[in-house]
Amino acid sequence: PNILQVKRVVLHSLAHAMLSKLPVYSGLSIDKFSYFYDINENSILIYERCQGGLGASYILTQMQEEKSEPIILDFLVRIRDTLKSCNCDDRCKYCLALSGCPEFNHYLNRFALGPLFNLKTEDLSWGF
Repeated sequence: PNILQVKRVVLHSLAHAMLSKLPVYSGLSIDKFSYFYDINENSILIYERCQGGLGASYILTQMQEEKSEPIILDFLVRIRDTLKSCNCDDRCKYCLALSGCPEFNHYLNRFALGPLFNLKTEDLSWGF
């Protein structure tokens, strides 16, 4: 695969991993969110699908009172734990696949996210 294909897999997978956890933190259903990724800019934009927003993104910037840490740190740890504990081959409804994906859940791979979350290949469960 060329570098643009790798970027596409990483950014698309990361967007899905983040979207899958947003309902847990926001209390909103997943259909209230969408995303866009740009392989030329190495960026992801996750947004609320309601004009003016619903405040879900703001929640991630708040502090956890019991830990004195931003909620987003727990959010990222939960994504990491899901990627690490899932035992699918590369994507599934528990770690990455999402209903309504405009790309039909192609170009997803949880192993491609390992380096972003400081996970080595041997840290990730395999589906066989």
